[in-house]
Amino acid sequence: MGSAIFTMLSLYIAIANKTGSWLLRVTIVLAAIFFVIAAFQAWREQYVRAEEEKLKNGKPEIKGEASAFQVGMKGPTQANGKLITGAECTFRIVACNHRQVETSIRSVVLDGSLLSPPVTFSTLEPGIPFVAPITFKYGIHHAMFFRCHATIEGPGTDIKLNNLKVGITDGLGLYHPINTKIGEYLRLSS
Repeated sequence: MGSAIFTMLSLYIAIANKTGSWLLRVTIVLAAIFFVIAAFQAWREQYVRAEEEKLKNGKPEIKGEASAFQVGMKGPTQANGKLITGAECTFRIVACNHRQVETSIRSVVLDGSLLSPPVTFSTLEPGIPFVAPITFKYGIHHAMFFRCHATIEGPGTDIKLNNLKVGITDGLGLYHPINTKIGEYLRLSS
C-alpha cells in the first residue's frame, strides 16, 4: 500500500512541479501515518492471540490414564432369552489438571460401545481410597479407584480395551477424555 502511494506522490510532484522540501515534509507525514497503521495492526493481532489464550487458559484441562482393570465376581445369566455375562470390575484413573483453574469431578463415564463385543457399564461408584470431592489443582496428580458392573451379550471372553472411551466431567460441566492404558483387558472369560 505504501509503495503505491509513494509512486502516486512521485507522479504528482512531477506534474505539479513541487519542491524537494515539500516532498520531504509529505514523505515524513506519510511515513508517520503508515507507522501508526502498522503498529495498530500488529497490536490488534497480538491482542486477539492474547484473548484467545486467556479464554483457553480460563478452563481446566484434565488429562490422565485409566488402567489396572480387574474383574471380581463374574458369571453368565439369562435375560429375555439371551445369554448375558456380567462381572464386577474395578479400575484406577490417574489424572492431573494442566491449567491454573481449580475444579472438581462431577462424574466419570465409561463407554464400551466401540469394544468388541460391546460392553455396558453400570454407574461408577468410587472405590477405596477415594475421598470425594477431589479438588483438581494445577499440576497435582490424583489416583482414583472406581468399581462398576460390566455386562456383555453372549459367553464370557477377554475384551481388549483400546477403544474404551473414558471421560471425566469436571465441576464446571466440561468433559475431558481420558486415555486407556495400552494393553488393558477386561477378562470376562471363565
